[in-house]
Amino acid sequence: MAPGLAWDESIAHSTERGHDETRTAQRAAPEGAPQAAVAVGAGAALAGLALVALPSASVAAPAQAPANTGEPAISGTPVEGRILSTSTGTWTGSQSMTFAYRWVRCGQNGGLPDGSNCVRISGATGRAYEVRRDDVDYRLRVRVTATNSSGSATAASNATVTVVARRPQNVTSPAVSGSAVEGATLQASPGTWTGEQPMTFDYQWLRCSTSGDGCGGIGSASSSTYQVRSNDVGRTLRVQVVARNGGGSRVATSGRTGVVQPAGPSGVITLPNGDRSIPVTSVPSNQRLVVAQIVFSPSTVRSRVDPITIRIRVLDTRGYVVRDALVFIRATPLVTSTPDRQLTAVDGWVTYQLLPNATFPTPRSGNHVQSRPIATGIPSWRASPATGSSRCRWPGDAGRAARRAALVSGVSRIRSRRAGRSRQGETGSFRR
Repeated sequence: MAPGLAWDESIAHSTERGHDETRTAQRAAPEGAPQAAVAVGAGAALAGLALVALPSASVAAPAQAPANTGEPAISGTPVEGRILSTSTGTWTGSQSMTFAYRWVRCGQNGGLPDGSNCVRISGATGRAYEVRRDDVDYRLRVRVTATNSSGSATAASNATVTVVARRPQNVTSPAVSGSAVEGATLQASPGTWTGEQPMTFDYQWLRCSTSGDGCGGIGSASSSTYQVRSNDVGRTLRVQVVARNGGGSRVATSGRTGVVQPAGPSGVITLPNGDRSIPVTSVPSNQRLVVAQIVFSPSTVRSRVDPITIRIRVLDTRGYVVRDALVFIRATPLVTSTPDRQLTAVDGWVTYQLLPNATFPTPRSGNHVQSRPIATGIPSWRASPATGSSRCRWPGDAGRAARRAALVSGVSRIRSRRAGRSRQGETGSFRR
């Protein structure tokens, strides 16, 4: 039998004897004698009981493995070169407890909540971590493992936002707004960028070919706005933006504008010969259309059956070539075919071909055939014959005029006249 058990039994026997002695003492004591023996016996019994109870009160509770009750948290800004740090999170379990750290790189979706499908970052096993170039465009987590004598458990932090480079990174290209017209003001926006803040932007405007290539910097054009110059006409423009911060600088360039147009009415374009062409809708109510030129071919009519080609050019009273003007022509009297109405081309010219009919005059020596044009406008018009050209007044104000179509009627009046009375000039004439 174990010594401790024998000792306990002896105590128990001693206790029992103490009780017996106490009872004996109570019986043996004469009446009126002191009861000290009773007290001594009871005290001995209590002492023995106390000795038995003390060993059971000192037994230790069973140890518990770590269990996470609050996930780790990352602090700091996820920018290349910055330092991030993590907390351990909160845990239950027997003490003492140690912690190990493992930083992982996750995709744009942040990976699984426990970070188990994220890539381990080599050497990243401390409580602090310096963000690396390879982390740019990824998200980060840290996995914390708690360990004690009874086991271990791992918990992961939430993923950071996407890591950005410290040096500026362009996300959307710069852009140019405004009309690419001589004298107009263009506005540049820098686009959107990521990188360490604060960030500043510098601008340089570029003059380029019509396709946006072969660009060169424009002198004294280094602000976010630019007033289009005469040298830009016929070219395109772009803007170059330089973004700078504490990590360095980076350049991005906008797309090209449309081809720069000269100052003038809406839709004005410059032709290769230097003339400026406008659509008929850009002729205001205080200006008139002009049948400026008529060219006949052949200039001398020798046949009653060969076609006659007539070319007509239309301008306005300011000298702009007018395109998309509707032109009508016919012979008076009707000695030729009457072609359909046509629109003037971008250079203001329209071409007709008239075929003589059976009533066409027989060419005779000394006679001329002459054309005199008349120009009109719609919806209400008045014809006004002109020497050398014909003009049309547009009724109404400029707002209504801009919404109207235009009609120029070049009426070829074919007449027989004596040579001495024929008229020459830009109205056109031809001689047999």
